[in-house]
Amino acid sequence: EKGELCFLDAQVGGIAAIKVYVTGKKGKARLNFDRVTRGELILDENVSRYEEMRTLGQRKKCSVEFLKREYPDKADEIEEAVFDDDNEVKINYEVEVFEFWHLNSDEGAADGRHIIYFDGCVLYDNKKWNGDRFPFAFFRYRERGHGFSGRGAVETCYPLQVHLNDLMRLQKESLEFTNHPIWSEHEDAEVDQESK
Repeated sequence: EKGELCFLDAQVGGIAAIKVYVTGKKGKARLNFDRVTRGELILDENVSRYEEMRTLGQRKKCSVEFLKREYPDKADEIEEAVFDDDNEVKINYEVEVFEFWHLNSDEGAADGRHIIYFDGCVLYDNKKWNGDRFPFAFFRYRERGHGFSGRGAVETCYPLQVHLNDLMRLQKESLEFTNHPIWSEHEDAEVDQESK
């Protein structure tokens, strides 16, 4: 089901992604797959035109309760970031969480990083992250000559749609002209008015 939705995402936006990650401890570990829409991905298309992407992010709305369950050791910091001194909510009870990955710049380099945060609170920060690829499986409807994203069906069909629109306009004008004939006669013509 998630694969079908990703295919539809790629048709519309050119690219779709499934986030692949593991939850649980050894022995009870579970492989998870989450659909990620194009709007959730944060990337710099300009960088990807000229070199391999090294940094990629994801934005996601999460409830504060979910974050406290997922990061129990950060519960106090989460509360601090969400509530003010009078226990009034400073921000919405649902927050936008950002997760970024930065791949090592070179083989053997140790400058990779994985961070999860929202405004006012860092939930996770691994400055020694050494992943060699992003935790996503990407699908492109059609490859593009440059850049990270692919081409969707909408973009691919655009020139054809413009041509079809021109043909429909011409057809409409032709029908309007032939369905509303204009009679004209020269004043010297001897046309019987009764036969008109």
